[in-house]
This record gives sequence, structure tokens and C-alpha cells, in this order.
Amino acid sequence: MTDQGKPIEFPLGAEGPFHRLQVALRLIAEDRPHLMRRLIVALAVTWLPLALLWWWQGVSVSGSGRAASLFTHIVTYARFFVTLPLLIAAENAVRPSLEHAFAQAITAGMVPPSRYEQFVELLMRALRSRESKLAEALALGLAFLASQIAVSVATSEHHASWIHTGPALTWAGMWFTYVSLPLLQFMMFRWLYRLSIWWRVMYGLSRLDLSIQPGHPDLRGGLAFLGDSVQAFAILALAFGAAAAGSVADYVLSEGASITELKGFIAGAVLCILLLFLGPLAFFFGPAYRAKDEALLRYEGLAERHWQAFDKKWVGADASPRGPGQIAEPDFSALADLGSLVKTVREMKTLPLTKEGVLPLVVAIIMPFLPVLAMAFPLQELLAGVFHVFLGRAE
Repeated sequence: MTDQGKPIEFPLGAEGPFHRLQVALRLIAEDRPHLMRRLIVALAVTWLPLALLWWWQGVSVSGSGRAASLFTHIVTYARFFVTLPLLIAAENAVRPSLEHAFAQAITAGMVPPSRYEQFVELLMRALRSRESKLAEALALGLAFLASQIAVSVATSEHHASWIHTGPALTWAGMWFTYVSLPLLQFMMFRWLYRLSIWWRVMYGLSRLDLSIQPGHPDLRGGLAFLGDSVQAFAILALAFGAAAAGSVADYVLSEGASITELKGFIAGAVLCILLLFLGPLAFFFGPAYRAKDEALLRYEGLAERHWQAFDKKWVGADASPRGPGQIAEPDFSALADLGSLVKTVREMKTLPLTKEGVLPLVVAIIMPFLPVLAMAFPLQELLAGVFHVFLGRAE
């Protein structure tokens, strides 16, 4: 990656101590991710033992709603059949778009040749941070701590469930507390750490004296490809959205809460997940704003001088009479081109957000909440609202 002619490699989601453990267990080959094998093993470790232990113990819990049985507990399916597989799949899914964005930064000249070595070192530091054993150990410790807290809160509730009967955990509840839930939360904390690396990379990139072009036709100073690149995280956004939506569904079904009571939580969860992926783009606001401000001073000054010369030559009192065939079209064309350039600079957005990048994230985050909202609103009304938001009112 030190050679400017070689392709950029940035496997943000892969490698690391946990990856090497999976290689040692032959779940991953050096040249193949073996996604299906890992998904099957993940379900075999997390959900299947819960089902077998619940069935084998034969605990009978009545009068506790759908949370009483493992097989009717929606949040369990959301966690281990949706969120966990998506967290695993995202490891390789994010790579192509991010590498394409970095390659574009080089080929489009956004990173000046004089800053190329600093750019490479920025990426290398990020990949070294990804290998941190301490970070993954902390993620594992936080996962166990969060699991203990979650189960302690569950056992303190008055109603029983498949996890516990009174203060005592069921066999399935013990496996859930010490294996299944910690593994899921470890994967989530591990991804949050990887995203913190992405934030640091974007911050460092924004400080490299980038060649931002305020007159660029993308209306984002040539940075639109960075806004497009966040769609790489759509699968990860879907995973986080599924985890939040599963918790909402569980609360609605087990506690009898209404969707209207939880609308603040739903809106907050959607916003937080969205900011998790779009937040790093804010680092480019300062450089883009300064480039736009400086360009406006230059181009508007140039336009004013050009207009004065044009006016004096063709319209002013000193202009000599000219026939129709004596009009100099290049003068008019240059003035129109310069005016178009000034207009483009004025319309430039100082945040590189794009519809192509934001829309896939919004859809991915909201999608898991649609079944939850269907509990409270008629399906026809819900679909009409979705079409209105994304396609506009049809009249």
C-alpha cells in the first residue's frame, strides 16, 4: 500500500485477535471468509443450546405472555437470527466501498501527492489499531458486564420468563447469560471499536490539506464520493436497527406497552444509529467551508472585474457602435461560464452528505421497525406513509 500504483487495501471489519481465533478453529480460511459456515456455527453456539436446554428442562411458565417461552420470544429471534448473522456478514461487506472511496481520493487528486505518504500512514495506523488485543479484551469484558446487568434487571421483574423462574435462572437462562448474550454483545462492542477507528481515519483525512474544489459539479467540492461511501455500512446499520427493534417488540409484547409510549425511544435509536455512520462526515465541514469561502472571494472578484471590462467594452458610454456581425461571442461565453461557476460555488454543500449514501442507511435502520409499527397501525396505512416519505404524495 506504500506504492501509489497499487490498489488500496483497507479490510476494516476483518483480521484482529478474534479473527485469528476463528482461523485457528478453521471457521475461516486465509483466503476465504466461509460466511455460511460461520453463520451456522454462530446459531449452533447461541440459539440451538437455548432451545435444547429449554426443551430438556421442561419448565412450565404460565400467565407471563409471549416472553414466557423461548419459542415465542421475538427478541431472541431478532438477536440470534438477524442481528448476529448481519454483524458477521458486515465484516467483509464494508470493505469494497471503503477501499473504492480511498482509491477515489487518490485518483481524483483530493489527496495531494505531497500528502500521499501521510495518507498511507493514516491507514496503516488504523489497521494496526484493529489488531489491538486490549481493545478486544475490553470488548469481551464489557459484553459480560452488560449481560450480567441485563439478566439481573430481568430477574428483578415480577413476571417469570424462559430466562428465569423467580430469582433462579433456567438452564437455558444460564447459557443465555454466560454464552449467547455475551457473544452477541461482544460482536456489537467489537464493531463499535472498529467504527471508532473509522472515525479516526476520517478525522485524520480531513486534516491532510485536501484539494477541495468548490466549483466541482457534484456541489460538494469533489467530496461526494465520501458521502456515497457510507452506504458500505448499510448491513451493519440493519444489524443495529434489528437489535433496537427487537427490544421494542419485546417490551410491547411482554409489558403491554403501546408504540406511542415508545416513540421517543424509537426516534432516538434511529437517530443515534444514523449519526454513528454519518457523524465522521462532519469532520469535513471546516475544510469545505474554508475552501468555499476562499473560492467565493476569488471567483466573485474575478467575475466583478470581468463584468466591468465587458460592460465598458460592449455596453458602456465608451463602447463604439458595432454591427450584429461584430459581436464577439467568446466574451459573452466567458461571462456566462464564469457566472455559472460562481453559482456552483455558492450552491456548494459544506457537508458531503449524498442521497446515494444516506438513503440506504435510513432504509436499513427503519426496516426492522416496520413489523413493530405494524402492531399498532394498519398495514395499508403504514405502507402509505412509507411511500409518501420516500416517493412523495401521489395526486
